[in-house]
Amino acid sequence: NAFGVGSNGLSGGLVLFWNNDSVVSLESYNNSHIDVSIQNENLGEEKWRFTGFYGEPVRARRKNSWELMRYLRQKSNLPWLCAGDFNEVLDASEQFGGNVRE
Repeated sequence: NAFGVGSNGLSGGLVLFWNNDSVVSLESYNNSHIDVSIQNENLGEEKWRFTGFYGEPVRARRKNSWELMRYLRQKSNLPWLCAGDFNEVLDASEQFGGNVRE
């Protein structure tokens, strides 16, 4: 099974794959995220949440990505795994070229 969001030109595009053992419910999506709830009753799993995320590549608009993340966080109290490309550096050593970042 799969769900995808098309790319915008040469950037972005997301896809989520899962097997038939899991019940996946689409909660929301746009060109920078796919948010689902997941449960595998055969394994006795509790329902949980997964968000595949693609952060804004333009630094000046990255604030929009973090606002979206805060909005998504408030939508549910389920256990939550969020993974993807946040287009953010945690330490200056991760960056090559460009302006020095704090």
